[in-house]
Amino acid sequence: MSQSPAKAYKYQALPCDSFFRVLELLPGGEYDPVIGTMHIVDWSTVPNYEAISYCWGDKNDTMPVHIDGRTVWVTKSLQSGLTHLRYRDRSRWLWADAVCINQGDIPERSQQVNMMRKIYERARSVLIWLEPENADAPGMVMFAIDAVEKISAFICEKLSISPDDLQSEDNIYLQILTSKRHLLPVPDQSPFNSDEVWRALLWLYTHPYFTRCLSFPPVPPLSIFPSRPLTPTRFRVLSLPPPIYFHLQ
Repeated sequence: MSQSPAKAYKYQALPCDSFFRVLELLPGGEYDPVIGTMHIVDWSTVPNYEAISYCWGDKNDTMPVHIDGRTVWVTKSLQSGLTHLRYRDRSRWLWADAVCINQGDIPERSQQVNMMRKIYERARSVLIWLEPENADAPGMVMFAIDAVEKISAFICEKLSISPDDLQSEDNIYLQILTSKRHLLPVPDQSPFNSDEVWRALLWLYTHPYFTRCLSFPPVPPLSIFPSRPLTPTRFRVLSLPPPIYFHLQ
């Protein structure tokens, strides 16, 4: 989509390195423009915000987000996420890198990237946006998430551990799964073994979100490690297809 530089949003400079921006996403319906207000905060004044984790997608395929009467052009992936994540009746405070960091200011971008781990850690929750479900695989996301939850519960039961115990582990595979591997059956002898389950897991873990390279994972309050399939994890699906996103508990 063509962009209009005359109406481009002008970022106010951040006072110092401890400051960052949070987007107040205004309420709206499914087909309403995405509108928000930008707030500059520091750690002493930060509101109760949530952070979005997503794949940028095609950087040339952009859509408008209207902030304080001006326009920020973001990838279609993020714009669709903001559309579905906003509330219908009240504002929602969110942090998303493409809108909360001035992408045209290289020094600011570098400084804010260095603070991203803290931004994710301090967020009330992390919302993982996977984009609308593919029409060629209806119901696949929900089936895959259900399979992951069942497998995770099965592994934790067999190993006599709780998902909450995993937060303190630096290397789950080495410290837990490998050391106690003898307690687990081989996959084709497990109670969840079926072609449908493996197809769903293959679909999920080859999704761009899980195959991208991350310098750090979204962390609060329970980590998901995209490069480690079948790591016991826990999350809650917040909506039914087509909009799919996860809320880390």
